[in-house]
Amino acid sequence: MAAPPLLHSVLVTQPLSQAAIARLGTFFSVELRTDAPVPGSDELVHWLQGKAGVIADTRYQFDAALVARLPHLKAVCNLDGAHHNLDLVALTRAGIRATSLPWANSEQRVPGKWSRRVRFDHLDRADVSEKADDLVTEQLIASLGFGRNSWHPRNLLNDEVQCESCC
Repeated sequence: MAAPPLLHSVLVTQPLSQAAIARLGTFFSVELRTDAPVPGSDELVHWLQGKAGVIADTRYQFDAALVARLPHLKAVCNLDGAHHNLDLVALTRAGIRATSLPWANSEQRVPGKWSRRVRFDHLDRADVSEKADDLVTEQLIASLGFGRNSWHPRNLLNDEVQCESCC
C-alpha cells in the first residue's frame, strides 16, 4: 500500500466554517486550535513548528523575534481588518506573505505601491462570517502556491515578497 501524500501543515487559530476547513483540507494538513487561549511567544513557536501557514487574528503577535524562530512559515493570514500585530518588515525579509481582511471604508491598509496582481476585496462588517472565512481560506491557499490565484493572494500586505512562479 502506498503512503499517503505529504501535505503542508497549517494552523487555524480562529473558528471557520466547515466549508472553509474542508477547502483547506483539500491542500493541507490542518491543525485546529480554535478553543485554546492565545499562547505566549514560546508556546506559539511550538504550535507553529513545521507549519507553512497560519490563520490568526490581531491577538497573535508576529514580531521579528518570533518570525526568526519559524523557518518553515510562509504565510500569515489575519482574519481581521487590522494588521498592527504583524511586523511586515520582518515577515518580508523572511519571505513570508502576509494578508488581512480589509473592511469596507477601512483605513487599515498599508500605503505604498501595489502590484497589479494584488486585488483588494472589501467586506461589509454585517456580512462577515462566511465571506471572511472564504476569503482568508483562499488567501492562505494562494499564499502557499495553490488554487487559481497561486502565489498571488488577494489583500497581500507585503507585495515585496516575490512569488515563486512566473513573475
